[in-house]
Amino acid sequence: MDLQHLRASDGTGEAVLAHVDATRTIGSTVLSLDNVDNWNTDAIVVTGTPAANGFVSPTGMTIMYGHLNAGDFIIDGYAPGYSDAGNTTAEVAIIKMTTSWADTLIDILKIAHNDDGTIKDNAITTEAQFTDNVDPAKRTQETIFDHVASGCVLTGTGYGSTLAWSLTAGVVYINGRRLTVAAATGVVVATKDTYFDLLDPGTGTVATLVYTGGNSVTVNAASPALAANSVRIAIIQSGANIASVAAVNQGEQNKLLPIASSNPYAVTDSLGNLICPRDPNRKVLGYREINSNVNSITATTPTAVTGLSVPVIVPTGRKVKITVQFERTSNANNGSACVFGVYDTTVAAANTLAENTQQIVTGGQASACGPAIAFATPTTNSKTYAAGVFVTTGTGSFVATALGGGGKAPAFIMVELE
Repeated sequence: MDLQHLRASDGTGEAVLAHVDATRTIGSTVLSLDNVDNWNTDAIVVTGTPAANGFVSPTGMTIMYGHLNAGDFIIDGYAPGYSDAGNTTAEVAIIKMTTSWADTLIDILKIAHNDDGTIKDNAITTEAQFTDNVDPAKRTQETIFDHVASGCVLTGTGYGSTLAWSLTAGVVYINGRRLTVAAATGVVVATKDTYFDLLDPGTGTVATLVYTGGNSVTVNAASPALAANSVRIAIIQSGANIASVAAVNQGEQNKLLPIASSNPYAVTDSLGNLICPRDPNRKVLGYREINSNVNSITATTPTAVTGLSVPVIVPTGRKVKITVQFERTSNANNGSACVFGVYDTTVAAANTLAENTQQIVTGGQASACGPAIAFATPTTNSKTYAAGVFVTTGTGSFVATALGGGGKAPAFIMVELE
C-alpha cells in the first residue's frame, strides 16, 4: 500500500456506502459493487454485514486494499491479520479509517521521520519527486561529493610558542549524510605533519575527529591513507611549535607546506585527496602553483618543472580538464620558441596531452602566454598530471616569470571535472 490508498474519497465529496451486488468466491480478485461514487481510484476498503452505526459488524469483517476498474473494485491484497473469505450480496463495502489505515500511514511517515516527528537525515533531496524507489541516502551520495558545509576552521593557538590548536564547530557531509562537527582543542606532536580527518562513525549524527596515531607522520613525508567514509580537513606541520599560520594547510591554493619531492600540498595531499573540500559539486580536483621563476631551461625535449605536478582522485568514468598556465615566457635566442605542455603521469614526449608553442620574439623579450589545455578520461581513479617545458632549438633558453614581478606564481597547473 502507498499514500494514495489512504485517501477517503476522490476529493469531490464523501465516498458512498457501496453494496456487494454479486457473490465473490474465495480467490477471485473482482469485487462487484453497486455504486462507487466519490471513491478514490486506490483505496483501503472494509467489507462485512452492515451494522446499526453505519459501519460493519466486527464478525466476518474483512479489510482489503486495491483499485477501481470500470466500477468494480480489484483486490490487490489484504491487511495484516485478514485473509480472503469471499463476499456475499448481504455485505457492504465502505471506506473508513481502520487500524490498517493508521498503521499504513505510520509506516509511510517513518520512511522520512524519526519517532519524535523530526525529519531523518537525507530525507529531503534537491529534487521534488522521485518515482524509482531509490534510497534517498544513496541518491544524495550520487549527486553531491563529500564536503565541509560550514565551519571546521583549524588554527594554531599561540603561533611560534606552542603546539596547541583549536577547531571550530561545523557541518560535514559524508556519503550524503549530514554530520555535525564539535568544536575541539588539542596539541600536535612536535616535528611532525599531523593530518586531521573527519570520520562518519556509522551511527549517530556527530563526525569523529581523527588526528592521532597513523595520522602523524614525518615532516614532508607522503600523506597517510584517508580512511573510508572520511574527509581530510587539514594538515599541520610542526617543529618545536606551530610556527605560523603558514604551517596550517586547509587546502588553500597558495599553501606551501608540507612539501613532497619539491611539490607543496596545495588543494590536495600527496595522494590526491582534497584538503577541506567545501564544494558539493567538486569542480576543482587538484591545483599546484610555483612562486619561483623558471630559469634557463635549454632542453629540446619535455622537461619537468619543479612544483608543477599534481595528484588527483577522479570519480570513475568522469572527464577532466587539465590547464597549465605560464604568465609570461622569454627566450634568449631569436630563432627558438618556448613550448610548455600538459603530460600524463610524468613529463615525457610519449605522455604529451597538450602543448602550447609561444611566438618567437626578440631574444630576451617577454611574451604573455595563453594556456595549454588538455581533456582526458582517465582509466584509473588515482592520477598525476604534470607540466613540462622545452625550447625548439638547442641554442634557446626557456625563462618564465610572473607578470607582476616579484616571482609570485609565474605558473600553475589545475585539474577540473568536466
